Amino acid sequence: SYGERYSRQVFSAAAVARVLQLAGRFWNPGPAGNVQRVAIPHGSQLYIVGDTHGQLEDVLWLFFKYGKPSATNQYLFNGDIVDRGGHSLEILLLLFAIKRDTPSAVHLLRGNHEDV
Repeated sequence: SYGERYSRQVFSAAAVARVLQLAGRFWNPGPAGNVQRVAIPHGSQLYIVGDTHGQLEDVLWLFFKYGKPSATNQYLFNGDIVDRGGHSLEILLLLFAIKRDTPSAVHLLRGNHEDV
Protein backbone atom coordinates (compact mmCIF):
# COMPACT_ATOMS: atom_id res chain seq x y z
CA SER A 1 0.00 0.00 0.00
CA TYR A 2 1.02 3.62 -0.44
CA GLY A 3 1.29 4.29 3.30
CA GLU A 4 3.71 1.45 3.92
CA ARG A 5 5.89 2.37 0.93
CA TYR A 6 5.84 6.09 1.81
CA SER A 7 7.01 5.55 5.38
CA ARG A 8 9.91 3.38 4.26
CA GLN A 9 11.06 5.63 1.42
CA VAL A 10 10.64 9.05 2.99
CA PHE A 11 11.19 8.38 6.67
CA SER A 12 13.59 5.46 6.76
CA ALA A 13 15.54 5.18 9.98
CA ALA A 14 18.77 5.99 8.13
CA ALA A 15 17.29 9.11 6.53
CA VAL A 16 15.96 10.34 9.88
CA ALA A 17 19.34 9.75 11.55
CA ARG A 18 21.18 11.65 8.79
CA VAL A 19 18.90 14.67 9.04
CA LEU A 20 18.93 14.73 12.85
CA GLN A 21 22.74 14.70 12.84
CA LEU A 22 22.49 18.17 11.32
CA ALA A 23 21.26 19.52 14.67
CA GLY A 24 24.85 19.98 15.81
CA ARG A 25 25.44 22.33 12.90
CA PHE A 26 22.25 24.33 13.42
CA TRP A 27 21.97 24.60 17.21
CA ASN A 28 24.63 25.73 19.61
CA PRO A 29 23.76 24.05 22.95
CA GLY A 30 25.08 26.98 24.99
CA PRO A 31 23.45 30.33 25.70
CA ALA A 32 24.97 31.80 22.52
CA GLY A 33 22.82 29.34 20.56
CA ASN A 34 19.82 31.55 21.15
CA VAL A 35 21.35 34.65 19.60
CA GLN A 36 21.55 34.90 15.83
CA ARG A 37 22.36 37.65 13.41
CA VAL A 38 19.91 37.45 10.53
CA ALA A 39 20.57 39.40 7.32
CA ILE A 40 17.46 40.30 5.38
CA PRO A 41 18.33 41.36 1.83
CA HIS A 42 16.55 44.42 0.46
CA GLY A 43 13.16 43.40 -0.92
CA SER A 44 13.07 40.23 1.19
CA GLN A 45 10.78 39.21 4.02
CA LEU A 46 11.24 37.59 7.41
CA TYR A 47 8.35 35.84 9.16
CA ILE A 48 8.76 35.20 12.88
CA VAL A 49 7.07 32.01 14.04
CA GLY A 50 6.71 31.09 17.69
CA ASP A 51 5.66 28.04 19.64
CA THR A 52 4.55 25.57 16.98
CA HIS A 53 4.60 22.85 19.67
CA GLY A 54 4.66 19.98 17.18
CA GLN A 55 1.70 21.20 15.12
CA LEU A 56 2.87 20.27 11.62
CA GLU A 57 -0.39 21.43 10.06
CA ASP A 58 0.25 24.94 11.40
CA VAL A 59 3.75 25.05 9.92
CA LEU A 60 2.54 23.82 6.54
CA TRP A 61 -0.30 26.36 6.59
CA LEU A 62 2.22 29.17 7.22
CA PHE A 63 4.28 28.03 4.22
CA PHE A 64 1.12 27.85 2.10
CA LYS A 65 -0.14 31.27 3.20
CA TYR A 66 3.16 33.20 3.23
CA GLY A 67 5.22 31.24 0.73
CA LYS A 68 7.80 28.51 0.90
CA PRO A 69 11.04 29.33 2.70
CA SER A 70 13.79 30.78 0.51
CA ALA A 71 16.68 33.23 0.72
CA THR A 72 14.21 36.06 0.05
CA ASN A 73 11.27 34.62 2.03
CA GLN A 74 12.86 33.73 5.35
CA TYR A 75 11.38 32.26 8.52
CA LEU A 76 12.66 32.58 12.07
CA PHE A 77 11.33 29.83 14.34
CA ASN A 78 11.50 31.31 17.81
CA GLY A 79 11.76 28.17 19.92
CA ASP A 80 9.29 25.63 21.28
CA ILE A 81 9.11 23.90 17.92
CA VAL A 82 8.51 20.53 19.58
CA ASP A 83 6.39 19.50 22.57
CA ARG A 84 2.67 18.84 22.78
CA GLY A 85 1.74 18.14 19.17
CA GLY A 86 2.01 14.78 17.52
CA HIS A 87 4.40 15.83 14.75
CA SER A 88 7.44 17.31 16.47
CA LEU A 89 9.89 15.00 14.71
CA GLU A 90 8.37 15.74 11.31
CA ILE A 91 8.68 19.49 11.86
CA LEU A 92 12.32 19.15 12.87
CA LEU A 93 13.05 16.95 9.86
CA LEU A 94 11.36 19.44 7.55
CA LEU A 95 13.13 22.49 9.01
CA PHE A 96 16.52 20.78 9.12
CA ALA A 97 16.15 19.66 5.50
CA ILE A 98 15.22 23.19 4.42
CA LYS A 99 18.15 24.61 6.41
CA ARG A 100 20.48 22.04 4.86
CA ASP A 101 19.40 22.96 1.33
CA THR A 102 18.98 26.75 1.76
CA PRO A 103 20.69 27.85 5.00
CA SER A 104 19.39 31.43 4.88
CA ALA A 105 15.75 30.36 4.40
CA VAL A 106 15.14 29.14 7.96
CA HIS A 107 16.59 30.34 11.25
CA LEU A 108 16.10 28.27 14.39
CA LEU A 109 16.25 29.39 18.00
CA ARG A 110 15.98 26.85 20.78
CA GLY A 111 13.14 27.01 23.24
CA ASN A 112 12.95 25.23 26.57
CA HIS A 113 11.92 22.02 24.77
CA GLU A 114 14.82 21.88 22.30
CA ASP A 115 17.96 20.81 24.07
CA VAL A 116 20.61 19.18 21.93
